[in-house]
Amino acid sequence: MVRAGHPALYPAILAHLFISPFTYIVAKYAVGAMPVPAVALLRFYIAAVALSLLWLGTGGRPGQFSARDWRGLAWLGLLAVPLNQGMFLWGMQRSSPAHAALFFATTPLLVLLAGVLRGEDRFTWLRLGGLLAALAGVLLVLLDRGLALDRRHLAGDLLMLVAVVAWALYSVESQARMREHPPITVTAVSLVLGALMTLPAAPWVFGDFRPAAYPAAAWGAVLFLGLVTSVLSYYLWVWCLSRTEASRVAVFSNFQPVLTTVLAWLLFHERFAPHFFVGGALVLAGVGMVQWSGGRAAAPGSGMAEP
Repeated sequence: MVRAGHPALYPAILAHLFISPFTYIVAKYAVGAMPVPAVALLRFYIAAVALSLLWLGTGGRPGQFSARDWRGLAWLGLLAVPLNQGMFLWGMQRSSPAHAALFFATTPLLVLLAGVLRGEDRFTWLRLGGLLAALAGVLLVLLDRGLALDRRHLAGDLLMLVAVVAWALYSVESQARMREHPPITVTAVSLVLGALMTLPAAPWVFGDFRPAAYPAAAWGAVLFLGLVTSVLSYYLWVWCLSRTEASRVAVFSNFQPVLTTVLAWLLFHERFAPHFFVGGALVLAGVGMVQWSGGRAAAPGSGMAEP
């Protein structure tokens, strides 16, 4: 049984955080190598199969849900798959990784707003100040990464905005579902239902699809998005949400652009501009302020046993 205050909370957040920079890079490559609809559906279906096996292997059974449960999990599936993952991939094709990172850096603010409105989170000025400081730090880091206003990215940016709002709502709504179900159930069933929603599009997407026409690296990217991002990363996120308030988890996502910059330095020997260090310090300070801002130690239902 996993209980509130479990020592794995912050290691799990860090593991999720480590995966995220690679997701931006891999997704940008995947949608450049394959048609976006094919990447999206393949990612969904790979994740759905893997999560179904994991959930059934831990004792999950469809008969355990009421009609209300199915409606709630289907709503999560709509948010997670077509609206979040689908719009993210469409947006990545039309925008830039820097723009994507900036939009997703607003997630903690949206999570706090949605959480307060639903009663899943609580507002404090210290928490708001920490979120704003972290967002300002992300902006400074991204200016070093080539962030610039560009009308060519407008369509992609709007799609990315839909993805971010959906992710924030998913983060808050999943906490309500975890009052009655463990994290593996919420993750698996919601993503499987979301994948099923895309089935009507499959004949159109795969009608003239030729798997052999794409390089092995493209298939590797799809497998990464399906198994590492949509299975492991999603589960880590939901598990962390079952331990504490969503805004405390979400603020760590503002480290993603910092880690992406460090990764670029390690792989491509890119230089750091002075404002990168100021931005990184602001992100670190903002995260600390949110963690020290008070509030309950764990979300409702966080004492639930997890298979």
